[in-house]
Amino acid sequence: MTDEFDAVVVDIAKLRDYCLSATHFRGRHKARVFRSRLSLTANDAEQLRDLLLQAVRARAADLRPAEVDRHGLRFLLDFEMRTSTGAATVRSAWIVRASERVLRLTSCYIL
Repeated sequence: MTDEFDAVVVDIAKLRDYCLSATHFRGRHKARVFRSRLSLTANDAEQLRDLLLQAVRARAADLRPAEVDRHGLRFLLDFEMRTSTGAATVRSAWIVRASERVLRLTSCYIL
């Protein structure tokens, strides 16, 4: 399914400054769980980015359409993530913006 897209984008700043940020107003709750379950912190944003890209490329057929809104078509992908300290199921949320063919990460968190 990733061949349906011109590109797959995971913004490192979204991971570092939101999903793994211990100080972000909303992201800090996700960050706490990433730290406790997988020992991932904002310093590990590149590792998380690589794992997300691997997952979406390997399991693109498992992308589930979630909704269509004014921003575009949204998808969800759940996958097992392992680090040297643990394993967890991660839910990743993606969007293909209207009139684009680029799959972009919007969020991720541990279920």
